[in-house]
Amino acid sequence: MRRTAGNDARRRWAASQKEAMIANTLTAAHDHAHAIFSALAGADRTAPAGRVAGIVLTLGLLLFGTSALGAPDRQLREVKIDATTTIRYSIVTPENLDPKTPAPVLLLLPPGTQDFQMMSAALSLFDDATLKDKPWVIVCPEAPDKTTFFSGAEKHIPALMADIESRVTVEGSRYHLVGISNGGVSAFRIALNDPSRVASITTLPGYPHPTDAPKLDKIKSIPVRMHVGSDDSLNWVDSARRTEAELKRLGGNVRLNIAMTEGHMIRSLTASAILKELDTLRKVEGTMTPAHTDALATLDRFHSAAAKADLKAYFDLFAPEGVFIGTDATERWTVAEFRAYAEPLFKRGRGWTYKPRAAGRHVDLSPAGDIAWFSEILDNEKYGVCRGTGVLRKIDGSWRVAQYHLTVPVPNDLMERVTMLIKAKAPKEPAKKK
Repeated sequence: MRRTAGNDARRRWAASQKEAMIANTLTAAHDHAHAIFSALAGADRTAPAGRVAGIVLTLGLLLFGTSALGAPDRQLREVKIDATTTIRYSIVTPENLDPKTPAPVLLLLPPGTQDFQMMSAALSLFDDATLKDKPWVIVCPEAPDKTTFFSGAEKHIPALMADIESRVTVEGSRYHLVGISNGGVSAFRIALNDPSRVASITTLPGYPHPTDAPKLDKIKSIPVRMHVGSDDSLNWVDSARRTEAELKRLGGNVRLNIAMTEGHMIRSLTASAILKELDTLRKVEGTMTPAHTDALATLDRFHSAAAKADLKAYFDLFAPEGVFIGTDATERWTVAEFRAYAEPLFKRGRGWTYKPRAAGRHVDLSPAGDIAWFSEILDNEKYGVCRGTGVLRKIDGSWRVAQYHLTVPVPNDLMERVTMLIKAKAPKEPAKKK
């Protein structure tokens, strides 16, 4: 990074401070960030301009001039786009990060004008105490040339990602986008421009720009988590609800949290809570570690063999004690029983085709890494939306299916009618002999 007089001054300032002063500044910065958001993002227009300027200076010194022992590493970097344009970004990396080891990367998109002040304020929410012992890399960019990341600056995101990837191996080659206010609008724009680079979208709050709203089918496979305060303006609340409804109509993986009695800035949603939510999204296909991906690759081969009616390939993927549980209450087959059922069908070329949805696949691993449990949403031409859950076990270094359970999920508003049909058809359990 090019050293500047300003950066040198910040370093000299930091070196002269005692630990107590740093700790006090951390606390003050975290509290003052909300004041900046309120003053500059429009939630509270009463904060004096002088106070805001002082807070911004404090945050700038904090973010780029301090380095406590054992704390995450914080840097301010620059990416030269062309002769007239440079994009600055803050990057926070875990202590002793190995650049060759995949790490989850959170691309934090600031609120308001998305300038240096807003970048600093947004990043201050992720303090050292929150990030300690966490694997996350946090990147927060400044929108150059008085634009925002939905009014022109989004075109610089590929160059930004290239610079990040020269220093960090991005887990799954996809970024988790977290946008605050205008940053939430930006998150949708960036994801729509290149869905293949996005692992998840989280807005605090945010919704698609009106020109982006008709294009949501492009991101229906990306998990979306939206948060909005119940006391925010109707535009933010109603737009979030419309976005949730449309993504659900498209079959997307979306959840909307309306934080009661909260305004435009959702103070109850801490950085720790955000990271906890993102940790669950890391387990979605395409965003996880190679070990998780390897487990799901076994399920891909499992489904592919069934679709091709390849008897050997299909049953070679079962563990010796494997069990297949079908949709009927009576269907619980051992490997031998299931093979006896499938063999005559497969010999006639009649397999079954279930296509997993990328946004509906989740996998967890045991601490030893030899057991995996999963769930996946499947599409079938005859039965529509189905769900598969089960357990994989490693045998001689390869995953095998110890249990696969196929179900047909029933929408809540249809549950009563469906269960009535099942009750009318299902035979009653025989009475026990006295």
